[in-house]
Amino acid sequence: MATTFAFFPQLLTRSRPICHAPGIECYLQGLSIYPSEHKHVFAFGILRNNRDKTILVKRKFVDVTNQVLVIRDCLRKCDTSSIGSIVLEYSCDGPFYCYNAYSIKNSRLKKSLKIDLHSHTTASDGKLTPSELVQRAATMQVDMLAITDHDTMSGIALAAQAIDEQKLSLRIIPGVELSTRWQSFGIHIVGLNVHSTCDSFQCFLKNQQTIRQERAERIAEKLERTGFSDILQQAASLANGGELTRAHFGRALVLYHGLASMDVAFKKFLGKGKVGDVKAQWPTMEQAVEAIHQAKGQAVLAHPLKYELSTKWLRRLVVDFAEHGGDGLEVAGPGVAGQKQALLFDIAKNAGLRGSVGSDFHSPGRWTELGRFNYNLDLLPPIWNTWA
Repeated sequence: MATTFAFFPQLLTRSRPICHAPGIECYLQGLSIYPSEHKHVFAFGILRNNRDKTILVKRKFVDVTNQVLVIRDCLRKCDTSSIGSIVLEYSCDGPFYCYNAYSIKNSRLKKSLKIDLHSHTTASDGKLTPSELVQRAATMQVDMLAITDHDTMSGIALAAQAIDEQKLSLRIIPGVELSTRWQSFGIHIVGLNVHSTCDSFQCFLKNQQTIRQERAERIAEKLERTGFSDILQQAASLANGGELTRAHFGRALVLYHGLASMDVAFKKFLGKGKVGDVKAQWPTMEQAVEAIHQAKGQAVLAHPLKYELSTKWLRRLVVDFAEHGGDGLEVAGPGVAGQKQALLFDIAKNAGLRGSVGSDFHSPGRWTELGRFNYNLDLLPPIWNTWA
């Protein structure tokens, strides 16, 4: 059985993406395929220019899941300026039906979705307010953004309000970054799609915030003994009501005590083994994952390369995380490329984890930006594919 649908750019309607490919994405509205027995379809993607001349033909395997057709690796590398219509031919080994097929969103093809599932605001140690963050995300053409402040979700509502008021085309994923302990290491776990109204999770966050405040006071005591007076008040003023982190102490050392940069502050006073490196009694990874799951969220091991573990210990960490119910691993982000990324793919696959993408954005900078990082979705199932 084969059917052909033609979509013409003159008929503009509000649409939804159904074609996810590394390079190009088609926007169609209301196209749903319902196989009666089978979940697999073969697709022929044909692009034609205004003179009805075929300029690209691709035959690719596609899946039908959740009543949405996903065409992978199709319609790649073409002169989009000359496209007048898109014709998609589908054939299936069982009967299927289509209804409410409309036009493409406009006469151009849009690049694949920009997704960033790790970012921070002034609710913790980010430099942008929730409103400023979503504005920047919209400017960078990010389609889906997770706000994952340290041990707090207080910025989510403000971000959602800004999106509504400014009518931004951006989907916010409610998230949080939790500090945990594993062996002798501090490990961060990102919770995604978390229900912030969950009572047990709110209690968990309050405990995290108490631990964080106690750690801040101990850091301040040690730094003051070193000669940095009033450092707690200075760091707290920079946090301005947000969760107090080591980054605030670093900024205070630069702003009030003459240190040259944040890098110098961490290398001399706040980094591993330095005077301001205070160990806190964070919960275990297992406890954090359980809390996230109780709030209907998914747990992702954040920036695995930042812990500076050997390959053996990194594999052990990920295996333990997966055994405790972890859902995903950040496999794309700052400093993750080439062999390092290939290693993360291999570790995640072996552990049965999904992939996640995160810039760990704190402020505009040379080396990191919202939505900059991505990976080939054919190599590892993405965490967001399970979301409605």
